[in-house]
Amino acid sequence: MSLNSDRVYELEDSAEFQFWSSCNSYGLRFERSGLDGIIRSCESTYPNETGGIVIGSYTVSLDCALATNFTKAPPDSKSGKTWFRRGIRGLKRLLDMHWKSQEFYLGEWHFHPNGEPDPSLTDRQQLERFSLSSNINCFEPILLIFGGNPSLTWKIRVFVFPRNQSYLEMHYLDHQS
Repeated sequence: MSLNSDRVYELEDSAEFQFWSSCNSYGLRFERSGLDGIIRSCESTYPNETGGIVIGSYTVSLDCALATNFTKAPPDSKSGKTWFRRGIRGLKRLLDMHWKSQEFYLGEWHFHPNGEPDPSLTDRQQLERFSLSSNINCFEPILLIFGGNPSLTWKIRVFVFPRNQSYLEMHYLDHQS
């Protein structure tokens, strides 16, 4: 399996993946099982878009999000070949359950079938709104975008949207870096 961004990454046969901003202020870590789950969701909805939320916790230093759960699209989500509107049905109950385990909403993920994993204006505006929302209470939401064909060649890009700042891309950090 390979992972692509601006350059092609050959993923090690690793149990964990890390992405970091070039300033090293923002990171994301998750296990291979989370990545595999997202790819299965993308394959099952192909050629339509899909997405979900990211749940997890933070390191003690608060510089790295530790994603433990990538949800499937809620049942009230709507999608087509070039658009996706994530629903909300069941998310409050799910987030309340995770809250008891000190896990929180970290951000969003979605899939651009046969397209590039570039954040649209709608994506950017939504995540910027989320960073400012007292209801969501996530000051630095992340966004993972998958593009391409999940059964063949696919790409991923990861972004963080710090409150009142420009969004930043996070890049894959292999174990050799």
